[in-house]
Amino acid sequence: MIVTEHLLDGFTLPPYIENIRWGLIDIETTGLNRATTHVVMVGLILPVDGEIRLRQYTLEDLKEEILMLTELMGVLDSLEALLNFNGTHFDLPYLNRRFEHHRIPFEIPLYKSFDLYRYFKENRRQYPLENLKLKTLEKHFGILREDTLAGGDFPRDYFLYLASRNQGILNGLLTHNREDLVHLARLFEIIYHKDQRLLQYGPKMFYIEGKPVYIQRLTQSMDLLYLSLESTASLPAYAIWDKTFRIDTALKKPSVQLPVLTFERDFEEMTFADSKALFDKDFDHLKGPEREALLLIHNGTLRYDNLGRIITKKLSLI
Repeated sequence: MIVTEHLLDGFTLPPYIENIRWGLIDIETTGLNRATTHVVMVGLILPVDGEIRLRQYTLEDLKEEILMLTELMGVLDSLEALLNFNGTHFDLPYLNRRFEHHRIPFEIPLYKSFDLYRYFKENRRQYPLENLKLKTLEKHFGILREDTLAGGDFPRDYFLYLASRNQGILNGLLTHNREDLVHLARLFEIIYHKDQRLLQYGPKMFYIEGKPVYIQRLTQSMDLLYLSLESTASLPAYAIWDKTFRIDTALKKPSVQLPVLTFERDFEEMTFADSKALFDKDFDHLKGPEREALLLIHNGTLRYDNLGRIITKKLSLI
């Protein structure tokens, strides 16, 4: 197995991932069937020791797949968000099937996926393109690609490399994967500055005492907000059932219930944490910044940062 890594110069870190453990992933395979084909190259963009680095794992023999997956397991397990393009339906399920095939006791939770393809698919009216392939999007946004290899031709060239060990062929394969990664990172940055709704397509996560938790389901009934959670971390044990505030992290599916206040005004709908029920402070007497810190949902957009801080603050008072 070949592992290459180099620094990404001039890489601008989008603000929405600055404070989480993230990685951008793209895989190359010998086919689409997860049970009978192999993943032969995995590319990652990762923060490493204060730098942004691009790392690529390439098999020199198909028998090395289990070695690569075993090494990847620790890296992927440490990440809180996996940025990708159609990875929710291809890359991550493919890797999970290969982990299962080799009896490696690991599975990438799909709730960690931040899939840019999903954003484009659900907002297609904004982007009148012939298709939503990565190369089509690159062209639309003026991103130039040196790589000339079509994705469907990757297996052919990979097997040519195995047969010949031609360095030029290998360089072409690495370039194809590298440009997929770098251009995808650039697209994330472009869309973030164009449309803040992008954040709603990422992991719905916040922290409880520094441990990441992910919202699997959110429902609101009258003046209560219900959250069904997931986490791969070992959460601190809480089982609190007050009249309005509830949290139970001891269950297999942790849950939270928060009292809320909802206001509608001038085509805006805002849901705030109920300061009176939670902190014995009358909402009407709070100043602007204090109210802003309690904002949970604004026109359908959830404020994960506020949610985590509110729960943490409430727990500190109990």
